[in-house]
Amino acid sequence: MIGNDSYVRPSDDKNWVHVDLKRVKRDDPFLRFDWVDPTGLKAFTSSIASVDRVDPHTYAGRFDPTGKDATSFLPVGAPSIVSIGIRLSPFTITTDDKGWVTSIKVELSPSEGPKLTLTTTMKDHGKPLKINAPARAGEAADFYYRK
Repeated sequence: MIGNDSYVRPSDDKNWVHVDLKRVKRDDPFLRFDWVDPTGLKAFTSSIASVDRVDPHTYAGRFDPTGKDATSFLPVGAPSIVSIGIRLSPFTITTDDKGWVTSIKVELSPSEGPKLTLTTTMKDHGKPLKINAPARAGEAADFYYRK
């Protein structure tokens, strides 16, 4: 996220996709983009059903991917994907020596198709950061911008 722009890139791809958030229809039932929580972190933490400390740097638990109050979402960092009817799913959070979260890994097992795993990594907590947009990013599909 950079201002009103979102950039997404699967880890196995070199190409970035740009979404101009000012152009996204705010009440689109398929995108379910939360303008207050664009990365999905707040939605994720409110959906946690259980968590246990595995070791000094690892926490494991389960979250409800259908979200609180039946608002479906797929955290963290994928605001335009929704999950419908998926049961409690596992997550793992790792921290550094200072207790800062360094990764959040979530897994979903749909009734059909392969398991989906998303890992969000974080680093350099508390350090100044200059964010630059990717040099080359393709524009998101037209359905993101339908009016």
